[in-house]
Amino acid sequence: MLHNGDECCILISMNQLPKSTARAADRETSPEEDAIRLALGAALDAWLGASRLTQTAAAAVLGTTQARVSELKHGKTAHFSLDLLVRLAARAGLRPTLSLTAPSPSPSPSASAGTAP
Repeated sequence: MLHNGDECCILISMNQLPKSTARAADRETSPEEDAIRLALGAALDAWLGASRLTQTAAAAVLGTTQARVSELKHGKTAHFSLDLLVRLAARAGLRPTLSLTAPSPSPSPSASAGTAP
């Protein structure tokens, strides 16, 4: 977790995901979705700890139930859709952002072989 003034950034590498990342049985997710869900859940858990609110009070702020706050606190992010996690983070005063990185183009076979005389 990186702190920059009042901002908090959680960086998760795909290699840091546990091999047994919990997923909802009825929903197929990609490793990328799991990483984003994990980052949002970690940010919300950090907010919960820093806020010192009870789960009931946090639920009122987030517009959800105490049971859902408990799931977040226990890392059960697979039980949440990405859009709900983004909404909850925004309600907590966090500013979720998305950064996309395009893969580097691989050199074409003719360019790497050089030119023949």
